[in-house]
Amino acid sequence: MLKNLSKNIIIGSLVFSFSFPATSLTLRLKGQRDLKNFDNSVLVAGKFLPEGTIVKIPDDYIDAHFTGDKKDEKAIIEWLTHAHSLPLRTFQRSGSVKTGKDFFVPIEVQGSKEEGWVTLRSLARDGGVELVTLEDTPIIDDVALRRFIAENERTELLVSQLKFNEVTEDTYQCLTNQSYNERELWSSLSDDTFNIVNTMIDNITLKSQDDYDNRSSHTRIIDNFNRTCFPFSFNTFYQEAKELTRKADIPLDMFLATMTQESAGKCDTIHYEKNGTKSIGLFQINTGTAELKECGETINNAFDDECLDSPIGNLNEAIRVFRDKYKAVNGTMPESPAPKTFFGLKERQRDLWRKALSAYNGGEGHVFQGFKDIRTYNEQFNAQLDPDDWDIRRIFMLRKSIEHRGGNLLSDKTSYVYRRSTHNALSNLGYVESILSSESRASNKNHTTKWHEFILAN
Repeated sequence: MLKNLSKNIIIGSLVFSFSFPATSLTLRLKGQRDLKNFDNSVLVAGKFLPEGTIVKIPDDYIDAHFTGDKKDEKAIIEWLTHAHSLPLRTFQRSGSVKTGKDFFVPIEVQGSKEEGWVTLRSLARDGGVELVTLEDTPIIDDVALRRFIAENERTELLVSQLKFNEVTEDTYQCLTNQSYNERELWSSLSDDTFNIVNTMIDNITLKSQDDYDNRSSHTRIIDNFNRTCFPFSFNTFYQEAKELTRKADIPLDMFLATMTQESAGKCDTIHYEKNGTKSIGLFQINTGTAELKECGETINNAFDDECLDSPIGNLNEAIRVFRDKYKAVNGTMPESPAPKTFFGLKERQRDLWRKALSAYNGGEGHVFQGFKDIRTYNEQFNAQLDPDDWDIRRIFMLRKSIEHRGGNLLSDKTSYVYRRSTHNALSNLGYVESILSSESRASNKNHTTKWHEFILAN
């Protein structure tokens, strides 16, 4: 893949064309972008630049801010892909008293006299660094690119995190698997915060993988079910779950994976909560919020779908809670019709379910707080982080834990509307990761993959 890299580089939604020894950069926009202007340090809206517009960064700006040999591919890539290498500009938005700072790049529109400013984040959104191959003579060879990756500590760290399904990919292709949103956030963190966040995410991943290793296979889960839910059989339960989740647009493999995490398939699992309520049965439904009553040990309990502690009653209640939590944190109902399995969903839909799982386990408040903090971050740094990107959301859901360890995501002390203990936040994200690994650190070591294989075989 790395053999014939061209002299064109795509950064997010732009194609950067290099012409040596000249010092200018010419860009072709791959999507609409805002052209901004300044009026006495007040940022005012300019116009939309349509897709395909050719723009140029003036030579004097490059000369003023780009240091080093302009034939040094490593230096060029590093300059383009790290916003913090450009000067911050202080500004106020028109109609607002708030002061912000961002990395603004001046551009000239080819074929017109229009000029203005765009943010580097705006230019680079909707993707990451992607090298494309054309039939031109390459200026970046395999050795130069690998030298750049090896020397850039953060890039090397991100590469180690982006192994999909534990299959080693080409180093550069691996980089493109991570969303631009996540790369933008990671690159903006201070060194201390970066190390804190990375350590915490690593610990969550290790915890979830330990949970995976210590949990039983689906065969043992089925045995647990048949032993504790007698006279109700797993096969009867499975057929019922298959039909009900299909009607509810819930991926069956993820649903059964949640049962694995909650009870290991044991109908008699009961957890006594500190507030005096109980979490009961296969999906650990809480008596304080359940619509069904606890029937206890009655002769017909296993077949009574009106009882919270019966397999079908617990199943029905879990489906209701799943859909309620999904709507609460996503503002919409699940995609309909849902594909047969979780892995048939598109990436964005998979992330919406990760949020719902987090709310199922720990309530939606901390998920809402993550959204609020992302919105605050975007306002403070003029960024465009996607709050539905789970890899982004989970970092902000760790904000209290990060601050407790001396790091900081936001530029000032933003108050909490929903507060969770640092232990509960870490435990909750480990819970989600055990059921569904995140996209950027995808792994076969999650409970959904066990049931995915079972469903395909049955």
